[in-house]
Amino acid sequence: MKKLMTCSTLLFLSALIQTTQAQPPSPNGRVVDVEINGIIGVSVQGTLTCRNPLTPGETKYPVSATTNADGSYTLNFPPVASTSSCLNSSLAVSFSKTGYAFFNNVGIEEPLFQSVSAADYKPVAASEMIAAGFSVGLAQTTEAAASVPLPTALAGRSVVISQAIGDEKTAELFYISPTQVNYIIPPGLAMGRAFVKVREGNRLVRAGVIEIKPVAPSLFTLTSDSSAIPAAFAQRIKPDGTVLYEPIARFDQEQGGFVAVPIDLYTDTDRVFLGLLGTGIRNRRALEAVVAKIGGTPVEALYAGPQGGLPGIDQINLPVPRELAGRGPVDVEISVEGIVVNLVKVVIK
Repeated sequence: MKKLMTCSTLLFLSALIQTTQAQPPSPNGRVVDVEINGIIGVSVQGTLTCRNPLTPGETKYPVSATTNADGSYTLNFPPVASTSSCLNSSLAVSFSKTGYAFFNNVGIEEPLFQSVSAADYKPVAASEMIAAGFSVGLAQTTEAAASVPLPTALAGRSVVISQAIGDEKTAELFYISPTQVNYIIPPGLAMGRAFVKVREGNRLVRAGVIEIKPVAPSLFTLTSDSSAIPAAFAQRIKPDGTVLYEPIARFDQEQGGFVAVPIDLYTDTDRVFLGLLGTGIRNRRALEAVVAKIGGTPVEALYAGPQGGLPGIDQINLPVPRELAGRGPVDVEISVEGIVVNLVKVVIK
């Protein structure tokens, strides 16, 4: 009796599967630009993958369409898509159109607005950091911010960042020219993809994509060669509590660039610290997440957060070990939450 019940159950389930209508993925979709306007003439190429739980393997069917004036499209599924042979199915699609780059179903007209860290020019992004964006035709003139708080418009242009429909954040601007915009990535952005839009009023000028991460640490440098002199200063504390700030670099007229000023460690009674300026650091989870070495010697980061002067500027404070006296040029190695910061060098007297 038990065996008969099992067979009956199996027959019932088999019949149920055979007669159930498949529910394939929707063949309909829409391709839009960053302003949610439809893009006409986009080639949509897809693959419908069908699986039948009663038979092994899978079968793939190519599907295609072209978007209409409002960006909508309908893929022509094969008849098998509505049968039990395609009871379990999935659909993968891609989009292409000359002059456009696509990010899922969002198309951006080329050339893209490419954003990088304003400190080390790597394509990373975090809330409240300073970014430099590059493209062509960004503005007709060049203009720099003249005061703080920073403006949200320069040379008739603004920069906004969006992660969802109807949710836009306006960026503060440092500088704009026909080929470059320096701006601050607004606070409060969620992790993941965001679209950056340069506008003239309501008109879209250029657009690009950034990937928001918790931190995107980088240090500003005064030189781009192997000397990698950082934008930094030395802080000297005397035994009586007097605090002195000393440069670690100077501009040499003959060489036409910055040269290092050695940090003096020969006064035994002084405590000396190095203050490094960067960006993309302030959102680190804990100070212990900042790991540093000077001249190969591990040092404890005493501070890593907003500098407090200009928006977007962060500062890392490190003690300079006295045993490095006389070493000459040494590397300053830092990582924040496991992300290695661009290597810089200082000179120790």
